Amino acid sequence: MRIRRALYASIGLAGLMSLCPPAYAATDIVEYECTPDGGTAQTVNIRVELTMPTGAQPGVALAFQHRATYADSGRIRAGDALPAGTKMFAYVGISEFPGFTSGTGEGAVVGPVAAGGEITLPTGTTQVTSTPNTAGTGVVRPAAINFGLTASQPLIECEVLNRDDLTTYQVVVGDGGTSATPSSSTTPTPTATVTETVTEEAAGDEPIDEETEMETPEGGVATGGGGSAGPDGRVVVLFGATVVLAAMTGLALRRSRRSMP
Repeated sequence: MRIRRALYASIGLAGLMSLCPPAYAATDIVEYECTPDGGTAQTVNIRVELTMPTGAQPGVALAFQHRATYADSGRIRAGDALPAGTKMFAYVGISEFPGFTSGTGEGAVVGPVAAGGEITLPTGTTQVTSTPNTAGTGVVRPAAINFGLTASQPLIECEVLNRDDLTTYQVVVGDGGTSATPSSSTTPTPTATVTETVTEEAAGDEPIDEETEMETPEGGVATGGGGSAGPDGRVVVLFGATVVLAAMTGLALRRSRRSMP
């Protein structure tokens, strides 16, 4: 019996494990596929650390701090030679924020680099800027990095391969409008004025006692006025009593018939 219970428990546990996918920790190591002009694609692991801006407001440019360092011994290598003035351009991707989807940053100079030479990443941070148009909250991830003289003419393009595995950050853009706190208005409290009227009685006049007679409204019983029942009311009461008496007499006769042999 114990062996059978243990077997059932093991089967149940295995079933639960098959239904639950394994959990993976998010990573800040971005797997890039870099394609240089005049060269072949290469996969490189780069650790990207992002720092979110604070106090962001709609219509005002904000800056993400982007730091990139090689995560292992792999390096980006140039295909053709890179000219002097070649820079790294960093990007971030923003999701769940309509109208605010990306940011671009111009980093430090990394060229010139000889053909087939190793690309040295900037030692400092790169400011990645963007301007939100509305208030809201977005999810930020590292995106592409490129190398070239300008952002629009890259000489090496590096695209993210493991986007869904990356550490995500939250950017919050507050409401730029300011609303004045309404002041409470004081309504003047009306002052009650008591006017005392004195009526003079003519000399020799004696106060007359008036006898107040309270009359019960017609239909007093029906309206709750507390008056006595009129002729119509007495007829109704008498009729009701007759019906009740007849019913009781009928019940008594039925019982007497049942008791007879």
